[in-house]
Amino acid sequence: MTLLDSADVFFGITRDGCVFATLGADWDFGSMLLERARFTAHQQHGRTVYLLPEQTVGKLAQERVVDAFHMLSFHTDSLVVLTNPVPTTRPDLHIKVDGERVTAIASTDKIRQSLLACGFSPQSCDGQAVYVLPPDMPVARKAGALVMAETNTYAHGQSVHIDLGIPTRADIGKIPPSPSRTTALPPAPLTQLPRNHRAR
Repeated sequence: MTLLDSADVFFGITRDGCVFATLGADWDFGSMLLERARFTAHQQHGRTVYLLPEQTVGKLAQERVVDAFHMLSFHTDSLVVLTNPVPTTRPDLHIKVDGERVTAIASTDKIRQSLLACGFSPQSCDGQAVYVLPPDMPVARKAGALVMAETNTYAHGQSVHIDLGIPTRADIGKIPPSPSRTTALPPAPLTQLPRNHRAR
């Protein structure tokens, strides 16, 4: 099981800043609700990845996440949201997810202390201090540690980038829409979504 499978619904950001969502199981109703929020299904190495339209960026993209989150939360409390924009400059905290391996590089002692509190442990890699989550930590706890690390970093007024391993939009193939889901649906109501969310 990978980190993206740690929740029924996982929202994140691709390496080029596009909002995406994945479902932790084959959940047709979840797919329908994501499509209602204007996400479309794509394929990436055998995984279905839901992307917003290319022109949906910034505040509008976050509103679409709010739409989807609001609808999905009536049917599951297993949701992870890590959709903060990719920093335009080198982030104070960079976290990389590679399958089940999670590593972090921090630029300040305050963030390093925060990583320790989130369950990360220091290691040396090519002469550089990196922080890793224990390989035997359950993926659900790893997802919670990511949310906590991101929240703490923003609380200190510093930037963070979490590379979830989903490449650029151009690297993800489009899946033709299912005929069973082509019926137009009314817009979903908006609600306010916290900066980060982790629920089980």
